[in-house]
Amino acid sequence: MQVPEVEIQRTPISPEPKLMSLLSASECHLAALQDEDGDTPLHIAIAHGNAQLVEYLINLMSCLTLDIYNNLKQTPLHLAVITGQAHMVGKLVTAGANVNLPDRNGQTPTHLACQRSSVECIEELLKAVNLADLELRNFNGFTALHEAVFASCPEAVRCLINHEGNVNCKDGKSGRTPLHHAVEAENIEVIKELLKCGADISEGGFNGNTPLQVASGRCMQNVRLLLESASSNIKSTSGKCKEINTRQSPVVVPNYEDRRHVTVKSTYV
Repeated sequence: MQVPEVEIQRTPISPEPKLMSLLSASECHLAALQDEDGDTPLHIAIAHGNAQLVEYLINLMSCLTLDIYNNLKQTPLHLAVITGQAHMVGKLVTAGANVNLPDRNGQTPTHLACQRSSVECIEELLKAVNLADLELRNFNGFTALHEAVFASCPEAVRCLINHEGNVNCKDGKSGRTPLHHAVEAENIEVIKELLKCGADISEGGFNGNTPLQVASGRCMQNVRLLLESASSNIKSTSGKCKEINTRQSPVVVPNYEDRRHVTVKSTYV
């Protein structure tokens, strides 16, 4: 006798909540594991530019595990900045990654972004950075603004100062401001940007030398830029950068060769 075939209707089985919880806990544990280099899966995914995996891992991990250091004392956020992946920087910042953790050289992610002139990364980091954070110095004694000056990046300078960064912040070794360093490097574009943002030409370093005094021994174009800003109100009440008023009265600067004082008149462009 032939048995008729019967189609059996199967009902999909929903996973037990407890099982799902265990699976999730297991995934989180695996996501926080480190290899022989101290890298987590998140470090590796960022290094390989795998945005989809990065987002998946961020969703798995808590704020604390987002900040795991590898053996080079780099967090995933440091790596995202070093590799110039601003969209990943933004995702990490939004998820709660610490923007102020230093690497083995005392560099915060903001220091690294400024060194690389990565304005997009800087903008993402500034969403979680406050005024005090911008005063943090690396092991060389430099703030992020100093590093932006060394990188010859006026856009980064403007970005930091518009976020209420201190344009006259002093480095930890010589007390020199960003303007001191820009003048010494004869970096005209950065000098212009600092002056627009209210840099003080009379601010002295630990040895008492001001940017104006430093500039007196440099090319006259630097001196002219400094003199043109001498008596201007070049910073708006909101602390934002604005154009320099170049209509100046004569300014007296010391001549250090013969200790006499000479009067230098501004040149208008």
